[in-house]
Amino acid sequence: MNDNGHLVPVEQNEGATRTVFKYMSFDAGMDCIINSWLRISRLHSLNDPFEWRVRDEIGENQEQNALFNKVFHQFDARCGILCFSAVPDSTLMWAHYADSHRGIVLELEVEGLQQVNYLGPPTIEEVEGSLRNTVWGLTSNGSMFYLRKRREWSYEKELRKVCLLQRGIGHRTPGVEGHHEKHFTARLFGNTITILGTEKSSELHYYWRFKKSSLKSVRFGEKCSEERREALSHQLRKLKYEMVKCFKMKLSKHNGKMIATETSYA
Repeated sequence: MNDNGHLVPVEQNEGATRTVFKYMSFDAGMDCIINSWLRISRLHSLNDPFEWRVRDEIGENQEQNALFNKVFHQFDARCGILCFSAVPDSTLMWAHYADSHRGIVLELEVEGLQQVNYLGPPTIEEVEGSLRNTVWGLTSNGSMFYLRKRREWSYEKELRKVCLLQRGIGHRTPGVEGHHEKHFTARLFGNTITILGTEKSSELHYYWRFKKSSLKSVRFGEKCSEERREALSHQLRKLKYEMVKCFKMKLSKHNGKMIATETSYA
């Protein structure tokens, strides 16, 4: 962040780049467009509270439960997750994550992604082995826990990007009384990015900055109003997002699948 309170440019992460999709409400999407950032999720705030639960064989074993809790809290204290989907046309995803088709989907090119598998929660043996072999309860390839979900979530076709969070230098936000921003440095398996933490209470919120050139398209939900579509498209032009295509989603009368029709808003 410079002296004017603006974030400094980010450096690109190394590794293969993949096109992925982010479902969100319209207001959240507008915030992402204006600030060129995505909110980083924490494990304790994921929408499935059972995602990190070890399978039932733990039972009431206090030692094993303590081990698992250690893994969870060490990871959650140091790591955040960015969640994406491989598809932009899931009616369930539009309903669950894009405000019942009133929101948007961003198409982004992102590096350092890993595929979620739907094998269910880990066993206690996997927890014990990963804790012995690596720091923070991760396996050698980092894929043991944060990439494991139950089978019923497979419709999401999810990919994740993990950020390691480290506190940096604090800054006050100019012109906003009683509000503080902090500048952070985060590492993604050895590659440095820049994020911002906002502290309004005891909990910090983390954001990952993306380059404007990585945004490829915006898809508007079928129930997203004309006024909102024009407002977001205006921001794309104003903020000089180049070559970003806009689409309106609707349901096909022929096969019942969602289709995207390009619009002329941007």
